[in-house]
Amino acid sequence: MLFRYPVQIHPLLGLVIVIAVWTGQFIEILTLLVLVVVHEWGHLLAAEAYGWSIRGLELLPFGGLVQLDQWGGITAKEELVVSLAGPFQHVFLIIAGLFFYGVDWWNKEWTQFFIWCNVMIACFNLLPIYPLDGGRVIQALLSLYFPYRIALRVTGILSLCLSLLMIIFALLSPGATVHLTMLLVGIFLFVLNIQFLRQIPFYQLRFLLHRTQQQQISQKVEWTKIKKGLPYKYWFHYLFRERYHFFQLVDEKNQVHETITEDRLLQRYFKDHLRFDK
Repeated sequence: MLFRYPVQIHPLLGLVIVIAVWTGQFIEILTLLVLVVVHEWGHLLAAEAYGWSIRGLELLPFGGLVQLDQWGGITAKEELVVSLAGPFQHVFLIIAGLFFYGVDWWNKEWTQFFIWCNVMIACFNLLPIYPLDGGRVIQALLSLYFPYRIALRVTGILSLCLSLLMIIFALLSPGATVHLTMLLVGIFLFVLNIQFLRQIPFYQLRFLLHRTQQQQISQKVEWTKIKKGLPYKYWFHYLFRERYHFFQLVDEKNQVHETITEDRLLQRYFKDHLRFDK
């Protein structure tokens, strides 16, 4: 199943492998790569079960990344399940490692290393930093209580701050290989989240396009009051996932003058070819 999708290997990963071979740590780096692939395989299984569009898998120096194409077109529950499916694989892997140790197939040192690798990968991916699994979980949970655009922005800003803290911690800590790795990971995540914040208007546009094709009948209804004269592009900042919206136009005295459905708003927006700005 995994090999049905294109797999991209980051150039720096090749450098990491060369260094591992040079320093006699090829088995260790190979083990980590296998665990990362199994982790991503968990995401792929869950995403396929929900019928998501999967573009491929990218192997990075610090892990893997399943490339999905589902912005705004999924439920929070689906996003939570797919995000947690990867870390959940490590539970089975640890159980398997303990079994192999119990039947004397593995020695104590290798079993400890194997378990440590699984715990490390799972804990790292559960950090609340986008695009790690923990960041995606935070985004899904936020979208249950806040409009979609706000959930994206809060996730991006939180991830940016935590990435910066990781960089600062790595720089202020005593020099060691572990801290150098933390510095590189922090910089990598920081840059990714700058790009993520810049692309939020695009992600929301994808979200709006999906809503024009989605059946909204059974969704929870959300009533939102909008002041007359507010441009359409700002109305969309109030849209939630998994809810159908009614917008009430009010004046300075909070008197309702007109009620506009979400369908009508979306039709008017795309028909008029309004520019979608930040």
